[in-house]
Amino acid sequence: MRSTCPTSWHVSELNDIAELRAFGPLWGHLMERTPVPSYVQSLEFLRAFWSVVGAGRRLRVVLAHENAEVVNAWPLATVAPHGSITGLRWLTHATPEFAIWSGAVGAPSITAIKAALQYLTGSVRDWDVLELFSRSKDVSEPSALDAAFRAAGLRATHVPLGFVAFVDCRGDHRSYWKQRPISYRRRLAQCTEQLQGHARLRYLRARSGEPGDEPLRSADGWLAVCRDLIAGQEGTGGRSAVARRANGKRQLTVGSDRDAGSGLAASNRQTVTEDIGQRYRPIVQPPFRLVAELHETASNDRAVDWNVLTLDDRAAAFVYSYVWNGHVQVVCSGQRSGPDGQAAMALLIARMIEDSFRRGDQSVHLGPGLFGAAQGAQTTTLLLSRWVFCSRRTFRGRVARLKLRPKKTMVGSMVLEGTREVGYGLELDREQE
Repeated sequence: MRSTCPTSWHVSELNDIAELRAFGPLWGHLMERTPVPSYVQSLEFLRAFWSVVGAGRRLRVVLAHENAEVVNAWPLATVAPHGSITGLRWLTHATPEFAIWSGAVGAPSITAIKAALQYLTGSVRDWDVLELFSRSKDVSEPSALDAAFRAAGLRATHVPLGFVAFVDCRGDHRSYWKQRPISYRRRLAQCTEQLQGHARLRYLRARSGEPGDEPLRSADGWLAVCRDLIAGQEGTGGRSAVARRANGKRQLTVGSDRDAGSGLAASNRQTVTEDIGQRYRPIVQPPFRLVAELHETASNDRAVDWNVLTLDDRAAAFVYSYVWNGHVQVVCSGQRSGPDGQAAMALLIARMIEDSFRRGDQSVHLGPGLFGAAQGAQTTTLLLSRWVFCSRRTFRGRVARLKLRPKKTMVGSMVLEGTREVGYGLELDREQE
């Protein structure tokens, strides 16, 4: 353990998932202090996730202490993707397939995140690229992660990924509905007319631990209902549209750190085609197979919320979410192809939000892939961002830094020219070198 901030602050880390058993009460306390907590941030989910995909990854749970008290826990992991010729070692969230819901646990603290960043960038590095994700309410509004990078004097590349819709359910549904745009209410009326003209509509919702949760007691139950919808989307969870467009267009020249700077470097370098960002994308939903493997644990923890809209007793659209302390966060979704599927999803989201108001939920966070269907339903629009900091201490990190600068990023209907380089403080070069 070493000091990374003034004397009242220090940072430590845990690397063994078994060591976290003793942190159950503390983790629960930190979850209570986390604004809009997610089941993905819970210790129960981390342990279940690690038992499924932890092999080949090095856990790094960074703990920020203030006056000898742990105030933030940041679950991270070092990942070396299988089959990658470049051999880049990534330090990212411990649950990167669910990165949209990942993040530090505890009360928001820029100082704590700054201390963690200084610890990670100043310690012996087992990584080439540090990759983190954040959410903010506006393109121009800095996130806590942005502010922490600035405070630490570190230059990180900021890549906007897209928007997600957030609905604040504190209040009554009637007031919420009156504030929806006229265009949104008309669109829902048109969707209802379109579907009721030739099909029987039925909305179903099941939440684990409540009456009527029979379909959720095993993965086979909810998977069987949505089999056709899932089959058409299986295998799409690992890459985003941005990554697919970029695939095959970025040439990375790589070599081993040992060869860097020697006469062997030129002969041993390999030119490969790889989009550095294609491994994990929070802008798309995680693989369904992984969600299914984690379903039993999530259901036992009473964290599963499942919504489905049927047409003539056949599923037309579904939304699978995690719920934690009244906060509903969509993990994955599916719908029929064509206009009927689009209309069904729009209606399903509206019914889901209305029912959440009735249940007394605090919020509904509509996740990846649903921004278009939910357009007009949200009370707040959140911007998803990716932050990348490349090591200059390793050869691969230096190469990645040169290549990981997209010229143009699509964000919804907006085009943001270039990426934003943030770097502050007189000690910038010293920190990076």
